[in-house]
Amino acid sequence: MAANKGPAASPDELRTLKLAGMMYAKEQDEATAKALANETVPPPPADVQAKTDEAVFAMLKACRKKRRRRRRAIYLLRTAAAVALIVCVSVPLAFTVDASRAAVANFLIQNFDQFSRITYDVENNAKAPVGWTSEYYPQWLPEGYQFDRINYTGQAQEIWYINDSGSNIYFSLSTHNSPFLFDTENTSCSTEIVGNYEAALCIKHDKRSCAIAIVLPTTTLFIQGPLTKDEILKIANSTHNLF
Repeated sequence: MAANKGPAASPDELRTLKLAGMMYAKEQDEATAKALANETVPPPPADVQAKTDEAVFAMLKACRKKRRRRRRAIYLLRTAAAVALIVCVSVPLAFTVDASRAAVANFLIQNFDQFSRITYDVENNAKAPVGWTSEYYPQWLPEGYQFDRINYTGQAQEIWYINDSGSNIYFSLSTHNSPFLFDTENTSCSTEIVGNYEAALCIKHDKRSCAIAIVLPTTTLFIQGPLTKDEILKIANSTHNLF
């Protein structure tokens, strides 16, 4: 009688696990290099296998697949050992497909605290999220926010930030012909100067939300969220490589 094997993971699940391991390895390599160069830099996480197991369970929970969940978890945990091996020995991988890069980056952001937390350089400038490739990204955000997810489409590159109350800040870079997706009803709009560029700033009359759009030579930068005028202008002016 043939052995009763656990249900096979889908190709997409296995591919995400493996690519996540590779992207994780790239970040670990960079963290290790920094630690070796500077003794004040905290070492990277030690228990790779445990974190990988936690990520697998988190992925299963997110998928909300209750049927055969236990058997499926056992099967996927077997693949976690392979992922951990990839994490430990793989060389940094350059992801060339935007959709794959975003999917893998979001897997890491949603399951590993070190990727959802915003980190800062020695000059206290916020860094870009894992998987982000554009030269433009905010280097200042209000206290309490962390990365929620990133996305790539044919017309835009997007970052969502979230805080403990569930409020979101949205940052995007889009083609010049993309629509200005902000409800301008009950809104006051004005022209501001950000760097050397004119910016269209719109603030809701109830002060609960505002948005700003800046047309750059090759892209349109858009920011929206429950922000004050000073906060959204500070985010815009902090954008990396804007000046």
